[in-house]
Amino acid sequence: MDLNSTVGTVELYLRSKSIFTENDLKSIRDCFGLIKDHIVLLARDEKAPTFDERVIWNCLGALNDAVLRRELSKDTSAFLSAYAQLLYNWNENVFKNGVIRDFCMYIDKLITANITMTESFKVITAAADKLKLFQNWVPPAHSMSKAYLDSLFKETEKTKTPE
Repeated sequence: MDLNSTVGTVELYLRSKSIFTENDLKSIRDCFGLIKDHIVLLARDEKAPTFDERVIWNCLGALNDAVLRRELSKDTSAFLSAYAQLLYNWNENVFKNGVIRDFCMYIDKLITANITMTESFKVITAAADKLKLFQNWVPPAHSMSKAYLDSLFKETEKTKTPE
């Protein structure tokens, strides 16, 4: 993703309803504004001025909370991935902080793992729902497995989470 499409993805998400609290959104917007200002300066071959590092750390806290504690929609995942890419590139050119570099590198892996787990859960739930159709119909050759199948259905009902 190039710079313009990355910035566009972030701006579009920040204008829409999001999963973030007002305080987190403020932190994310403040950091985004700082990064955009620095990009403009770097494009003119000017040095980025000193800044309050808390802006960056507050933003990282908000992003980290979203990745680790919330269910992520495709839009939110795209936003987080774009934001991490923007933050990574800014960090490599301005701040040069190893923690930020590592966070940005792992955020995409965390997002991918989250989507994979969510999709896996949906597929397994759909498969269990389809198997329920066959719960009461068992060919004679499989009658010994009926008790096992019944126990599986009881177990999935216990662990099923509401959507």
